Amino acid sequence: MRGEEDGSVFRARLDLSKKIESLSKVGPDSFVRVLKAVEKEIKIFGKVVLSSSEFLAIMFLFNSRTHAEVVSGAFRILQGVEMTEEQVSLLFDWKRTEQSGGESYWHVNWTFLDKEIGTKQKTVKFMVEISEKYPAFVWDALHTLFLLLDDENVRVRAKSYAGLVKISKGWWKRWGPAEKKTYRKNMEYFGCNSVEIVRKESKRLEKKQKEAKIQITAISKNFIRVHVRLGREIRGESTRIEVKGAALETLRGQRKHTFLYCRATPSVVCTVYHTETPVATREALFEETEKG
Repeated sequence: MRGEEDGSVFRARLDLSKKIESLSKVGPDSFVRVLKAVEKEIKIFGKVVLSSSEFLAIMFLFNSRTHAEVVSGAFRILQGVEMTEEQVSLLFDWKRTEQSGGESYWHVNWTFLDKEIGTKQKTVKFMVEISEKYPAFVWDALHTLFLLLDDENVRVRAKSYAGLVKISKGWWKRWGPAEKKTYRKNMEYFGCNSVEIVRKESKRLEKKQKEAKIQITAISKNFIRVHVRLGREIRGESTRIEVKGAALETLRGQRKHTFLYCRATPSVVCTVYHTETPVATREALFEETEKG
């Protein structure tokens, strides 16, 4: 019986390996389907250590198919598996050291950081996880975040700063004087004013993720439109949108943008609750609203 279980596990792992290695070869139409299958099977296994050929297939994704969805998929796989120290070090091989056999795809083509904003944000999250999961590479992760701290996009800068703060807080007591000095020097490189600006941007973005905005607009004599915009951190089953007008309407706030249309009444009140606590409310008198 035990032998049958071991054989079943072996076959399942072999099948997973084939799927991972096929990611670098499948067409665009099949890529997402295979990627989701790989992610699902990795979760089922719980702990998966990548072989050299599997790691090579994922590196290929970074180098040849740098669309945001592809890069994000590669990061998600790496987040779900166990990498060897050699594999992690190759992720940060900025000098592209030649490996035996001349396998150029052992290296990440970091030029994808010049493209999609979503890819950069995924990179920030991955760097924070690298610092927690592989302590030997915390400074490699920090150097990548320092690079992104100077990005042209405010969201990328803010998230990079938040990542730097999170990592440094976790490591500060473990660092000696030399490491603390290195970290301060890297921060000082950007200048006090620049760091302060990014810090404020990060705080503003963090606050925005927990906010709800409500807009009520008359679209005709008889109908109004309620537009609710939810920050990322308050979207989900625990958020409720309530509109009181001619009737009471309630729904869960699971999307970034929610539109409700209802009959006009002298007064319309919209309230957003997160874990049953009001986070935003707005009342509009029908006569005072602008017609869209």
